[in-house]
Amino acid sequence: MLGNSWSSYLVGLIEGFFGRRASFNFCVSNAMKNDLKRRWGVSAITVYDRPPNWFSKNTSSEQKINFLHCFTSETLSGLTDEWKFVHEEADGTLTLRENRPFLAVSSTSWTPDEDFSILLDALVRLDKRMTDVETQGTSKTYPKIVVIITGKGPQREFYEERIRNTKWDKVRIFTAWLSADDYPKFLSCADLGVSLHTSTSGLDLPMKVVDMLGSGVPVLAKNFPAIGELIDGTNGLLFDTPEELENLLADLSLGFPGNSKLIDLTKNVKEEAKKNDWTKNWDDVVWPHFENL
Repeated sequence: MLGNSWSSYLVGLIEGFFGRRASFNFCVSNAMKNDLKRRWGVSAITVYDRPPNWFSKNTSSEQKINFLHCFTSETLSGLTDEWKFVHEEADGTLTLRENRPFLAVSSTSWTPDEDFSILLDALVRLDKRMTDVETQGTSKTYPKIVVIITGKGPQREFYEERIRNTKWDKVRIFTAWLSADDYPKFLSCADLGVSLHTSTSGLDLPMKVVDMLGSGVPVLAKNFPAIGELIDGTNGLLFDTPEELENLLADLSLGFPGNSKLIDLTKNVKEEAKKNDWTKNWDDVVWPHFENL
């Protein structure tokens, strides 16, 4: 984890020396806690990351509709009416469309640490599946899928080119950069989050997933050793391959917005977000250790 250089080795010795002598140490996952104990004999207390309070603020349905309407007009320009989330009456009244698209979000750093090709390949497969179902005239009904990818990074232009060169029918993909103020509002409007983060060490947990859960959004997350501590089947599901991700997306979007599996996941996530934000986590887990010094 520290590399092979002498400087890294020295830092490791220093951290291990002082860590074993500290009054207490904190880490962000049980996997990291076990690794610290195994490598350096350091005992640590697991304190899971929680989203800042403004991610878990209750956003009214009216606020979400207004934000979606503005976001679509400003960021997703060019969408025809059938791809829009909100219907505007002649008097200016805004309502969610019953047959609105399914909105998925993925926040990525566009680096090899987060293999975007998994999501892109899954969406290509999903687009074909939905087109085939419509052609066959079965009773299955899938919504249109809009995927918003947020973030900046070195591989963004490469994948944007791939997206442009792919023929899409039932799926639309957009890249966006949102302000710190708009990002929590946007997340609260999403139907599902997708995380591609795998962690170089395999020991930490992605804050992007924490933010999504804090906003009341269930998550499909790329599997890696520690992620099961955060995504447990009640708040989201795990995948390893594009095929698995495609199947999960299809399963949770079928019959949208009346998909019972997605409704149950969303209910679980929102209930947890209300009772366990950053401040409560600090008060319950961290502060008692300082009080007892």
